[in-house]
Amino acid sequence: MDDSTFKVLIAFAGAVIGALTAAAANMYAASRRIKEMEVSYTFKLRDGYLENARKLTAEVYVPLNIALTKLSAAYDMFRARIDFDANTVPEGSHNFFVGQCRNYLNTVDELFDRGADAYLTTDLDAKLREFNSFIRESTCAETTTTKNVFEAADGWLPFGSRTGLGYSREVLAAPLKSRTFEKKFQIELTRLKTLIKDVTLGSHERR
Repeated sequence: MDDSTFKVLIAFAGAVIGALTAAAANMYAASRRIKEMEVSYTFKLRDGYLENARKLTAEVYVPLNIALTKLSAAYDMFRARIDFDANTVPEGSHNFFVGQCRNYLNTVDELFDRGADAYLTTDLDAKLREFNSFIRESTCAETTTTKNVFEAADGWLPFGSRTGLGYSREVLAAPLKSRTFEKKFQIELTRLKTLIKDVTLGSHERR
């Protein structure tokens, strides 16, 4: 192969590589732009959604927040009587907290019976139902119940997308005197309170 032919091949290979690199960059830029548009639309939709939800603050969100606050206070009293090392709690304290859990569930059920859930944000509605199920099942749980939750994880490659599959372990119920209940209860209750504040105070409150 003479030098001129070799130079032509090198130039051709360089042009091909440059074209492929440019195509990959353009695909990436287009993908980013689409994502930005999706995020912008989602925020606009969410702002309108929250504005409508705020109109029902007194009828829906305040009563729900009060119910969660009372349940939280009841758990703090109950937790103070738990011996986590011995895994024991006085029967009277246990019965007291079970009663408070049922009072809370009855309050939320009454709100739902009046159609209040129609005015909850999608995230709050889903998390609240999960939390209520956890509380309801835990009041009579003697052992911890869990399940594997499979989740799809999307990724991006220069010449296409890929989807991976992972899973997490979700606690469905746990004995009221257990550390497992304590952790799940505190995390989920805090999350619910935050979602309520997103509506009642707006996103600026969290900055």
